[in-house]
Amino acid sequence: MWFVYPVGVGKHHDMNIRIKRVYEPTDKEDGTRILVDRLWPRGLTKAKAGVDLWLKEIAPSTELRQWFEHDIHK
Repeated sequence: MWFVYPVGVGKHHDMNIRIKRVYEPTDKEDGTRILVDRLWPRGLTKAKAGVDLWLKEIAPSTELRQWFEHDIHK
């Protein structure tokens, strides 16, 4: 599971996005932490995850996740 979070928003609306594993510790430089996954990370409390926004609706469908099966060649 991964976080996607915007960082470095400037006056010209430039936005950098960083991707980070949800199990990695939070950092003061993370910015807004957005979780994009249909399932909440196993064994992780909401407080420890530091999630600002959980966008499960835009995450890959269950069918797609099951088809993909962690095969990087698909």
